[in-house]
Amino acid sequence: MKIAAVDLGGTAVKGACLHDGNVLRRASAPTVATSRETVLRSLREVIDKLLPADAVALSSAGDIDPYRGVCTYATDNLPDFTGFALKRYLEETYGLPAEVINDGHAALLGEAAARALSQPTVMLTLGTGVGGAYFDGQQIVFGSDFRFGRFGHLPLYENGLPCNCGRQGCIETYVSGSALKRNAARLGLTVEQLFAADTGAAAAEVDRFCCDLAAALERVHEAAPYTLCILGGGVMRSSERWLPVLRKYTSRAVTTAVLGEDAGLQGAAQWWRERNK
Repeated sequence: MKIAAVDLGGTAVKGACLHDGNVLRRASAPTVATSRETVLRSLREVIDKLLPADAVALSSAGDIDPYRGVCTYATDNLPDFTGFALKRYLEETYGLPAEVINDGHAALLGEAAARALSQPTVMLTLGTGVGGAYFDGQQIVFGSDFRFGRFGHLPLYENGLPCNCGRQGCIETYVSGSALKRNAARLGLTVEQLFAADTGAAAAEVDRFCCDLAAALERVHEAAPYTLCILGGGVMRSSERWLPVLRKYTSRAVTTAVLGEDAGLQGAAQWWRERNK
């Protein structure tokens, strides 16, 4: 069976046509997030390049009811997506069976399958925002409102920076790709230049990022006790530079995603298989 697996994020849409987990072809496009229709246009642009396929599996930002395939809540990263029936939209658009799951849940589901996990594990995906998920040793914990694992919106600092969820001090405002871009721009740098620096203000900014991430790991442990934390997402492209720094500030067992940036794609496909046994 060929599955068009797609990962919809606030910055990019990435997809792969998978056959038994193997990548047959890939496609990607920027997420044009000015309206729901522009986001959907970006999504269709990617899916169209993955066809023909037998099914569509979508990993999406936002709170997702994975059984109905409905986005129950989304920030302005995906405008007007709150309440949107993504599964029905995909099935009506392509005439194919579809499944939808939150991107953080998908990433950890993919990692759990790839690693044959049997221990309590959290995953943080550091991208435009911060996604998250919790595996209790046997299965992904969705929670009664399908929001469990939304660790990016746990409060990290009281009266902290404003978050696009409407609150202040959320983890996402300190350790996401968006936060890194903001802090690098303040120094007149790109994120790549920020991580390339060994001294000065840029190095101090990297050090602060790692301190914030270490604090976030403790905050997440309070909400969902774990023995292993997997880090994924686009920020991991620079992990060789900052992961050794992070380990100076935390004693938690931290590792990187074995599936890399394909974790969400593989997890979405895994969710489709579990739902259609």
